[in-house]
Amino acid sequence: MHDPAPSPAPRSLPARIADRVPLDTALLLAPLAYCVHQIEESAGGFRAWRERHYGSTGPAPNPHLFAILTALGLLCILWFSVRRSKPTAALALLFYLTMQLHNALYHVGAGLAFADYSPGTVTAVLLYLPINLFLLWLGMREQWITRAGAGALLAVAGGLYWAFELIGPVVIGAGFVLATLVVLIADRRAGAVTSGRVPTVATGAASSARSPASPPAPSPPPFEH
Repeated sequence: MHDPAPSPAPRSLPARIADRVPLDTALLLAPLAYCVHQIEESAGGFRAWRERHYGSTGPAPNPHLFAILTALGLLCILWFSVRRSKPTAALALLFYLTMQLHNALYHVGAGLAFADYSPGTVTAVLLYLPINLFLLWLGMREQWITRAGAGALLAVAGGLYWAFELIGPVVIGAGFVLATLVVLIADRRAGAVTSGRVPTVATGAASSARSPASPPAPSPPPFEH
């Protein structure tokens, strides 16, 4: 009598979600979290909090920044959804890691440093952190990025965000243009490599599918003595 097969170990919640939601769909969680975060900051008086602790130093907030960043983020997601390439996936992840993951670190760190709650901390911790870490993990799971690539994205995102805090939105604009140019070149090269390989396989398969099988060679006549 055979022992019953052991039941499979229960899977984690992120793994179960990842089975149903691919990266190009999961990325939409980021702009939704951004909207909720902006509501918390506005309702909590983040601008007044910032002026209270930083005074008049630092760049003045752009009243159109919310719409601009939302549009840029959605364009990144749309580009990845259409192209479905590693460079466009990296760009979409980089954009939200810059604007959200490091923003969460800013809210937590500034609140602790000033011993004063920074409006936006709740949504930054409960939404920004888990969503962006999940997106980064999902990108590696679906092999859009490697572990080394994920580390590079985190490092570049940190540099862009803190430059944004010190200099202003012009950093995001310049960084987005530069990143777009890099992605265009990388995506074009990846497409050239792919287009150079696929036709060879497809042509071989198509030709073998189209050409009928060669009739067997006739057997030689029996040797006559």
